[in-house]
This record gives sequence, C-alpha cells and structure tokens, in this order.
Amino acid sequence: MRRLEEAALILRRIVATVLVVACASEPDLPPSDLPGATLAHVATVPLEGTGAPTVLDVADLAVNADGQWFILDGSTAHLHKYDPSGEYLASVSGPDGTAAALMQPSGTNPRSVIVGRDDHLYVTGAPGSLPFDPARPTAAVARIDRDLAVDTVFTVADTYFLTAIHAWEERVAAVLMRPEGPGNEVRVLQYDGTPESSFHPRDERMESVPYWSGWFMTHAAPAGDELAVVNSLYPVHRYDRGGQLKETFGGPSPSFRQPSQPERWGFTGPDGRAKYDAWLRSFTTVRSIHVLSDSLVVVVLEDRNPEETAVADPSWRADVFDLASGRVVARDLPLPGKVVEADSLLYVAARDSEHLWQVQTFRVEFDQ
Repeated sequence: MRRLEEAALILRRIVATVLVVACASEPDLPPSDLPGATLAHVATVPLEGTGAPTVLDVADLAVNADGQWFILDGSTAHLHKYDPSGEYLASVSGPDGTAAALMQPSGTNPRSVIVGRDDHLYVTGAPGSLPFDPARPTAAVARIDRDLAVDTVFTVADTYFLTAIHAWEERVAAVLMRPEGPGNEVRVLQYDGTPESSFHPRDERMESVPYWSGWFMTHAAPAGDELAVVNSLYPVHRYDRGGQLKETFGGPSPSFRQPSQPERWGFTGPDGRAKYDAWLRSFTTVRSIHVLSDSLVVVVLEDRNPEETAVADPSWRADVFDLASGRVVARDLPLPGKVVEADSLLYVAARDSEHLWQVQTFRVEFDQ
C-alpha cells in the first residue's frame, strides 16, 4: 500500500510539472514587422513637501485631469494627494482631521485607487470598521470627492478582497477573489456599486490547478471599450464589455522562470526549508498589465529572487505587445521598480538610495 501511495505521489508531481511547463510555453507568433522599442526615462519625482507623510509602500497611484497624483500607501491604508512635482498637498481624513485608514471588512489593506469618469476617486477600502461575515464575505469600495471626503461606501458581495479596480469607460471593472473559486472574476460595476456584468477570464489550464495556487492571479487593464487580461502566467486575452473573448496573444519569454508545483507544495517536513529555497531560486510572475495610449500592452514581470539566494529583493522588467496585432514589440525591458499607473507614460514606484519612495516616469520609444 505504501508503495502505491508513493507511486501516486510521484505521478502527481510529474503531472504537475508537465502542467507548469505547458503553461509556460509561448504560442507561435508571426515574425514581427514592428519596430523594436525601449523605455526612455522622462522624470524622477520624489514624494516630499511640507508636512509630507512617510510613505511605507506605494501600492497604487492615480492621476486626475489636473495632473495631480493620488498615492495609496498599502502599509498604512492612507491615501495622499500630491502635485505633479511630488509636493504633498493633503490626505483623506476622518472626522477628527487625521489621515483615515481605508481597510477592507476582512482586515486586509487596500491595494488599488482610480479616478473615475465622474471625477471621483475609488479606493478598495473603507474608513472605519465594517462587519465581516466569513460565510457571506464582502469587499468594500470607498468613493471620494475632490475635497478628499468619503461621500459613499458600497460593498461587493461574495468576495474576500478586491485585488484591483479599473476605470473602464463610465464604469468600474473590479478584479476580485471569490471564496469558492475557481479562478478570479472580473465584475463590472456602475459608479454606485450596482453590478452590471461579470465574467471569469479563465482557460482550460485552470481546470487542473487550484485557484488559490497563485498561478492564475488575474490582472486587467482597460483598452478603450475592451479589457486586456493576463493571469500570473500568460497569454494576454482581450475581452469585450460583455465578457466575450476576442483574441489571445503573447506568452512568456525563455527568461520567464517557473518553479515546479511539487516544490511549491512541498515546504513541510524536515527538508521543507531546502525545498522552499529551491523554489525561491526560480520564480517569475506577472505583476501587472497596462495599456499605453490604447495601443501598447505592457506586461510587467516580477522576478521574486533575481540573485538566486534564499532572501533577495525582487526586480522588475516588462514585455511590450502591439494591442491591435498582438505582436511582440519588446522583451525584458528593465524597470527600476513596480509599475503603479499608466496613461501615455509608465509611472514606476521605486526607492532612492535612502530608501525613500519616488515616482519615475518612462515613455516607450521605437527604434528608427
């Protein structure tokens, strides 16, 4: 019986490893006749100014029509306003005048802020404490006016947390983790929180991998009236507003480093630490996806352990695709930090030599 169990375990490991290799393979693409591209540095803006708060973690950034920045601190759950030069202006405050923490009902910190077409801010969190029932979980979104006052809070039912929200035309596209799985869901909401539609950006690979494994954490980016979606692997999918898949393109380059599922699942026991270290020495994931000027798809990759040691800071790079054709424009463009916003520029949150946060901006330049 024990030999049968060992044989079954080995078979499961082989199947899991084959599955990951299959996930990592890149579909054949036609040779690109598009010019190559590089990232050109535009500016470096330190977050400072009189009375400026200490920012511990730039989780997200939003830019309004006046060019003002809204920095979401993922560690303190505070939202701060800056001018385009990085000068601190104000924070979302509570009734006592101090910065208000915007927490999820489950106790998790907010991870996303956007500026809607109605000129309000939307944040994945709410001031104060909201009741949370694990049997019927909800996530909260706060709507904030131009004076940085919370004017309403609505909840999104049947989800533990919102991984991100996006301004999609006159709506909010929320990426949420459903408690029962499998996979993540994109839910389209009106500005008052009324649900309009939802869909699961999934593919057949998800049938064999648990939704909680992390392989299929969903990332999305608006592209006009479409949504570009990618999971923790690849490829990129284009969906229309009704949730219909329109096109699939792209895939990881050979530098996309995959740990095997057996290593990921085998961290217990006397050799657990060694397996964990082995897993850390081979790990790349998709950090986010962005659309520049409605024409270029930028997939940000995070190398969790670029130095292949037990503990190391991550590094970031970007793959760029043409949205219309799906063809590769550039691979593995180095980034100094994580991308937190995009319009015609990429906004990258990075630390300076004194470990203080700054925002660096980049544009994509094509080879002549």
